Amino acid sequence: MDTKEIVLRKFYSCVQKSDETVTSFALRPEELFSRACDVKGLKRSDSEHLKQVLYQGEIRPLDDILKIECADGEPLRYLGYIVADINTSVSLPDSAQRSCLFLVVPDTRYSA
Repeated sequence: MDTKEIVLRKFYSCVQKSDETVTSFALRPEELFSRACDVKGLKRSDSEHLKQVLYQGEIRPLDDILKIECADGEPLRYLGYIVADINTSVSLPDSAQRSCLFLVVPDTRYSA
């Protein structure tokens, strides 16, 4: 069995693999969070830590792919992007599951 330090290190360094779906990735930090709680490294009430690891692990840098500006010419602040699979086969003809990129922006007073 891993020590508390090893479990915490694995938990905080957990990132999504390039060939891994968001759903598959989300299971790993949740399982490591549970193990960290079992070894008394975290409390179950510390769910903010889980959210932080999930968001950091999924977000990929975008600087080398895309530069976005606001209407006033200022750069749009963004954290990066995530890849998610969207299935539209039920609602649209000739469509199926597609991988899509979604821009991730920081929290603001308007996004709360």
